[in-house]
Amino acid sequence: MKMITWVIASTPIAIISLLASSISAQSNLKLLVSDVGLFVLCVLLSLFVHTYIFYPIFLRSFVKTNPYKWINKMARAQTFAFGCASSMATLPVVMECVDATREVSQPLSRFVLSLGATIGMDGGALVYPISIVFMAEAEGIGHIIGTTEYFLIVLVSTIGAVGAGPVPAAGIVMTMTIWASVFPSVPLPSTFAFIVATDWFIDRFKTLVNVTCDTIVCRIVAELVGETIEDEDRVSLVSAVDDLASHNPKVKKALESSYARD
Repeated sequence: MKMITWVIASTPIAIISLLASSISAQSNLKLLVSDVGLFVLCVLLSLFVHTYIFYPIFLRSFVKTNPYKWINKMARAQTFAFGCASSMATLPVVMECVDATREVSQPLSRFVLSLGATIGMDGGALVYPISIVFMAEAEGIGHIIGTTEYFLIVLVSTIGAVGAGPVPAAGIVMTMTIWASVFPSVPLPSTFAFIVATDWFIDRFKTLVNVTCDTIVCRIVAELVGETIEDEDRVSLVSAVDDLASHNPKVKKALESSYARD
């Protein structure tokens, strides 16, 4: 436990050391700061478009309702996700928010949301390609990225997003893995230090996107398979009536008469 405490305490110093070496290797510090700011802006813009434009259109296509009302109902889960930066830690809160809408049956929400918290990392799938391209361009080796490399970056990032752990800072390791997979003969650039330095901030938005998109997918699946609360209540009512009829001959006879008239 003491060793873990020492590692945590020394992490800020390690990050500062990484940044110092990377900054000293740059000839134009002003341009570097501008590039890092542009990188963060691109990441946030892509996450915003994905969550608040693409997915609402997706939800509206399958469920004839206002998608932003659904997203608004997930505000508590989004706040929790932003604070802890962990999809798995946010899972109980997400389930509570979905249950509170009374639009998805509990068995389905438990299955879909649990699966989504494990492999539904939309945020990572968006951030990883941007991070790889940023590192290459900031290091001055952007020319090594061709059509094949772009395809591999997208492919490996998608697979990596599925395999990434639902814990804080998992994206740092995944970014290193993707770089090594796409550019096996090129060492990790020194600009990777800026990915590490900004990850604590970006990771919170990634988690917010992950949990929000999971809930939207959950609502769409509920609509497609007929597992909404209304359907669940209808099945429960029919089951209760059948159970009552099996124990009460009068009720059974009345039901048979009703079916005969229909």
